[in-house]
Amino acid sequence: MEHINNRLLGRQVGETFKWLCFLNYICLKTDKRFGGKLDDIQYILESVSENKSCDISETAQWWEQFYEDANCNEYATNLIKNVRNAGRESRLSLPPQKRKSLSFYFAEFRGLAISLRAARDSAEHHVSQGANKEHFSSLYGSIALRIFAISTLLKDLVAEVAKANPEEVNRFGLKLVTASSSELEEYRHSVGEVLDKGSKSRETDEATDGLTQELLVSLLDEVQDRLSEQLIAAQGELMSGITKSKAEILESLRVTAIQPGRQLHGPDATAIKALPSVPSSLTRDELFNELVKLRDKIYTAMAKGVTGFEHWHNILQKPLIAEACRLGCKDLESFKAMPGFRSRIITTNRAFALREQEELFGAEIDQVLQRAELA
Repeated sequence: MEHINNRLLGRQVGETFKWLCFLNYICLKTDKRFGGKLDDIQYILESVSENKSCDISETAQWWEQFYEDANCNEYATNLIKNVRNAGRESRLSLPPQKRKSLSFYFAEFRGLAISLRAARDSAEHHVSQGANKEHFSSLYGSIALRIFAISTLLKDLVAEVAKANPEEVNRFGLKLVTASSSELEEYRHSVGEVLDKGSKSRETDEATDGLTQELLVSLLDEVQDRLSEQLIAAQGELMSGITKSKAEILESLRVTAIQPGRQLHGPDATAIKALPSVPSSLTRDELFNELVKLRDKIYTAMAKGVTGFEHWHNILQKPLIAEACRLGCKDLESFKAMPGFRSRIITTNRAFALREQEELFGAEIDQVLQRAELA
């Protein structure tokens, strides 16, 4: 299975996902509804750019869902949909037919990448392929070659978009990487041997149909497992929301009970006194969510009041929020002392609109961070 669990293939699968993220940034940049959330895409783009040579089990997983934690995740189907729905104003700078080709190629690439990941994981966990082992290997050898072919087609289209958007290319240091001629020749040679063995082992069309059905069942089982995981995660989020709402109601009752001139007697007074105290501290996930909400609030206010304000000027852009949660910042001063803050806000952005943001939102940011002090 060296032709599937292969760094050259894993690198290309991750590299092409990077192109998809880049195109999404270009598409969403022209849509004012997403102005404050562009750094969500930028955050993922920066992450995958640093890991484009990873094992195919990881890079192919991105094509189903890029998942860092509950606060940073995105389905590849949504990213492809953004490209498919891109209009003339999206700055993709491509004729309609080429824009359609982009989405079709990405959709096919996604299916092939997920399929290769299933094959890699199947082999890694020593799942028996029975008498059709050679056919199994040759089938996925053909899929791998198609991966490289689509990458070449996509590279030309993405290059056209990149040429028309030099500012974003410079911002992300975008380089379009595909396998070199020598790398592809060597890979084709190794896969060719696998394909020859596979063709000799294929006895009948019925055997081919049987293997195809087996692979489809395997993929459906994996989809079922993923849906189960997502259901469990959704249940966790629902219970967290219920707990938070309960705490807010209890706090509201407590505040009502201590209002001047308000006197409660009998069972009501006893019930209010028995209310549990509501903790004011935030867990790491809650802190992340609160800061993201404040990020959107800052962007909305600053974009209206400061000419030229972009999402990367926001002092609460997602990469900085993630760094603050990771480092355990307890106040605004420790937040501003982070390496990422100095690099992104001070050095790269030259403190653009920093004073205005601190004056309007500094106290609120400080209060949110302090609530995590005991978390």
